[in-house]
Amino acid sequence: MITQTKCPVCDSHRVERGDNICPRCKTDLSLWNQIIDLPNRYYNQALHMIKANRIIEAKDKLTIALALYPEYFDSQFLLGKIYAELRRYEEAIAIWEKALKHSPENSGEIEDLINEAKNRQHEIVTKKDEEQKRMLERVKKEESRRMRFRWIAYSAIFSIIALMIGIFQPYRPFGRAQSATLPVTTSKPIEYKQAVENILKTHGALDIQVNQKNSVIYLLGKVLIPQEKYRIESLVRGIKGVSAVDLSGIDVLYPKGYFYTIRKNDNLWIIAERLWGNGAKFERIYQANKQTILDPSNISPGITILIPE
Repeated sequence: MITQTKCPVCDSHRVERGDNICPRCKTDLSLWNQIIDLPNRYYNQALHMIKANRIIEAKDKLTIALALYPEYFDSQFLLGKIYAELRRYEEAIAIWEKALKHSPENSGEIEDLINEAKNRQHEIVTKKDEEQKRMLERVKKEESRRMRFRWIAYSAIFSIIALMIGIFQPYRPFGRAQSATLPVTTSKPIEYKQAVENILKTHGALDIQVNQKNSVIYLLGKVLIPQEKYRIESLVRGIKGVSAVDLSGIDVLYPKGYFYTIRKNDNLWIIAERLWGNGAKFERIYQANKQTILDPSNISPGITILIPE
């Protein structure tokens, strides 16, 4: 809630929100107060929409409020809850981390919400992994069934052709019988492997091996966190003609890990203390980010690091 603002004319005196006249320069601030009050109005409209179960419209109102006043903690807090309700946990975590930066006095409640959102996100990733495996098994079974059907059909056709050739072959008691040969046509399977390797290289996945069987792509390699695994899956499934992607060969080094952006006044000890209640465990973070963190005692804000499980 915005309770004070600076006079736009003299720019040096704190003016209470109820005052329409600057005590110092005597400027009429009524129009200025209406502009400053816009974030509060959008926030209050969002509260009414939530009560009316108009969640999407409430989200839009809070987004506008934050565009006008990015440090508005109440809007950040409520918008994060709406994102979590919509199961958009990554966006909820991002907005709550901004709220944590702007309002450290509420860090306990916000960190609990962030941890709960991360747990929910992990459950969704795990469920999606299981559904992907089941879908891949169904695709394999369906492909095997189709192959058996094709084999039976081709065998029947060749048998009929051989029978017809035997019936209509003219009788030649003398001379050498001429053998009829049927032209065999083979269709070369469509090659997707090169296209998959190119798109993975373009997006930085250089250590992933690609194999192909018919229209199914099999991937082998290692990634840091589950989100990278499913980002690769999304890229490959976007290639036209690929029917399924087998991720069983992808090992996730940190199944419960996630990325974290360094904030001002952060250090590895503080991060470890916040996450695990023991700052001495900062070595786990350093070992997982040796290529990014050159000096563990001096890390700059804005760097994205991996938080191991």
